[in-house]
Amino acid sequence: MAIDFLEKEIAYARNPLEEALRRTANISSEPVKGFFETISSSLREDLSAPAREAWNRGINHLCKQQVFTAEDLAVIGLIGTRIGVSDASDQIRMLRQAGAELKIQEEKSRRQEDSEKKLWSYGGFLVGLIISILMV
Repeated sequence: MAIDFLEKEIAYARNPLEEALRRTANISSEPVKGFFETISSSLREDLSAPAREAWNRGINHLCKQQVFTAEDLAVIGLIGTRIGVSDASDQIRMLRQAGAELKIQEEKSRRQEDSEKKLWSYGGFLVGLIISILMV
C-alpha cells in the first residue's frame, strides 16, 4: 500500500517530503501514482507553497478519476492537514491511522461488492425463470 511506503520513506529514509512523495509515486499504480506525482510536482514547482495546498491538488486529481468514495477521500484529506507541518513521529502516527482507516473502508467496499454480486446473480436467475415460464 502506498501509504505504508510513504510512512517508511518518512520514518526510515528521512527523505524530504517532495522526494518521499516522488518515490511513492514510482512504486504505485494509477490512480494513486498520479495522486502522488501531482503532489510531488506541485511541491517541486513552488517551493514556498504549503504541503496542504499540494495535497489538495492531489485530491482533486483523485476526484477526477472517480474511483474513490467520499469516505476514502475524507480520510486521504485528513493526511493533508498534518503532512509537512509536524515532526516525523507525528506524521508516522497519522499515516498509520489513515492506513488503518483506509483498510477498513476497503473491507466495507468488498463486502458491499459481494452483496451486490449476489443481488445481480439472483436477479438474473429470476428474470431467466420468468422468461422460461412465459415461453411455456
